[in-house]
Amino acid sequence: MSLLYIDNNLYYNVFHSKNRIIYSPCSRLKVLQKEILQLIKLKYKIQLNIKKASIVHCNQKWLLKTDIENFYESFSSIQIKKALDDFYCNILFPQYITKNDLYKICTINDKLPTGAITSAHIANYAFSQTQIDDKLLDFCRKNQINYSRYMDDMFFSSDSKQKLILAEKLVIKLLSENGFFINKEKTKYISDNKKQEVLGLIVNNAHAPVISKNNKRKYRSLIFNYLKSVFLEEKLGIGTLFLKKTGYEEIIGYISYFKSSDYAFYLKMQKYILTKIISFRISDNPEIKRLKKILK
Repeated sequence: MSLLYIDNNLYYNVFHSKNRIIYSPCSRLKVLQKEILQLIKLKYKIQLNIKKASIVHCNQKWLLKTDIENFYESFSSIQIKKALDDFYCNILFPQYITKNDLYKICTINDKLPTGAITSAHIANYAFSQTQIDDKLLDFCRKNQINYSRYMDDMFFSSDSKQKLILAEKLVIKLLSENGFFINKEKTKYISDNKKQEVLGLIVNNAHAPVISKNNKRKYRSLIFNYLKSVFLEEKLGIGTLFLKKTGYEEIIGYISYFKSSDYAFYLKMQKYILTKIISFRISDNPEIKRLKKILK
């Protein structure tokens, strides 16, 4: 780990993970980024809906899934500056955030840092300005192809594999014209006799996407460990020596994800969590009280 200063009181903790660099903002920088993000969200309703991105691909013979390689790093300084200039012109930021400050807080070396909470919305807005989505949607409508994108993940589905091959060729062309490249290693054609998965949801059935069995087991295990670790700390007065405690905010995020993407699984998990709270006798814990209110 190393430190990267962008100002006297603003810096990132820098972590190297395989081929990626993760920038973790200091507390002051995180507060500023959160404030900026909230203002951006008020003005620009940028849709990032997992269920909406997956449901259009239900019950199709062929699914094509790919992603954009090095998504954040691929935006040019001109594209990023244009997006931030648009934000600054159309959003009433506090006086202590100048146009130069906005750029400094949201970028590193003219790039969008992985780890900054502002990066996803800036990237999604900047990508929308390329009109790649519009051109792909127009092509897909004319060729009976379903298309959706969730950040750098792109999905196409159809009853014809040949049509998807044409869609892939167009994606490569449009991306390269705008400084992006397809990730060939993650480009896959999946027929309906195999598991077709979109953003963790299975879309083989005709009705609605569902969370995969593996992910269901994973989420149930994470939630169980969280509840048990609360019990150990609350009732026995010991730390979680053998259990890694998933944070409360992560648990709330999972519950929100279940509710919006697979409501039937949400109802099962609602019952499971409330039953475990009773069995662990931790209903008086402040976090658990808030959790119960969310589930009701």
